[in-house]
Amino acid sequence: MRENKNNTLYKKSLLSLTYAAMLIAIGVILGFLKLPLNPFVELRFQQIPIAISGFLLGPFYGGAVGALTDILSYFVHPTGEFFPGFTLSSALTGVIFAVFMYKKPFSFLRALFACLVNTLITSFLLNCIWLSMLYNTTFSAAFLMRLPKNLIMIPMDIIIFSIVAKLVYSIFRRNSSSRSGTTEQTR
Repeated sequence: MRENKNNTLYKKSLLSLTYAAMLIAIGVILGFLKLPLNPFVELRFQQIPIAISGFLLGPFYGGAVGALTDILSYFVHPTGEFFPGFTLSSALTGVIFAVFMYKKPFSFLRALFACLVNTLITSFLLNCIWLSMLYNTTFSAAFLMRLPKNLIMIPMDIIIFSIVAKLVYSIFRRNSSSRSGTTEQTR
C-alpha cells in the first residue's frame, strides 16, 4: 500500500515538473513576441503561461515557472540589461494566480481578480519601481509612461487568460477523471 502511494506521488511530481517545463518553454517562445512602444513600454504575452502554471500547479511551481521563464528568456534573447527585479515580478505573477485560482474550479470572476491584482502589483507597482531604478527616473514618470500599455493589456490579459485557462482546466479535469477512473478499475 505504501509503495503504491509513493509511486503515485512520484508520478504526480514528475507530471508537474513536465507541465512546468512545457510552460517555461512556451513562455520563452512567447518572449520573442513583443511589440515595443517605447523604451519603458512593450506589449508582451509571456505572462500567460506563467499565470497558467500558478493556476494548474500552485504557488511553488507558479513562482518557479515565472522566475525560470524570465531568466531563460534573457539568456535566449536578451533585450537589455538583466535585472533581478523583473525576475521577482515574473515569479510573483505565478504566485498571485495560484492564490486566486489553484485547486479551485475556473471562474471568470476569479480570473478577473487575479489579472487585476497581478497588474496592480507587478505592472503598476513593482515594474515601475524597477524601471525607475534602471533608468534613473521617478516612479511617477515610469508609471505615466506605462499607464497606456497597462490599460490596453488589462482587458487583453483577462480575455486571453480566461480562454486559455478555461480550455486547459476542462482538459485537465477530463484527463484527471479518466486517470482516476482507470486507477479505480485496476484496484
